[in-house]
Amino acid sequence: TRLRGRTVLISGSTGIAGAAAELFAGEGACVFVTSKTEAHCAELVDRLRASGAEAGYAAADLSDEEQATAAVAACQATFGRIDALLAVAASAAPDAEVA
Repeated sequence: TRLRGRTVLISGSTGIAGAAAELFAGEGACVFVTSKTEAHCAELVDRLRASGAEAGYAAADLSDEEQATAAVAACQATFGRIDALLAVAASAAPDAEVA
């Protein structure tokens, strides 16, 4: 409950990102996740909501500036604010750019 009223945007929806989302939600934060794989996002958000958390997602490839910008806008539209960003998403390509 320490983070009630705060919103965290997390890039990624599995592994470390998923675990972090659950921890933030457990502390009362609104959690918004983004990942290339919509099914992973939806599964995590469903789990968070089932536990009583406020959560949302946008499927996005964060190496694409337009998609990254749209994901941020979707988070702001859903929760009205972004208080923290946790950048966990990774690329399989070692030289890939992140927007």
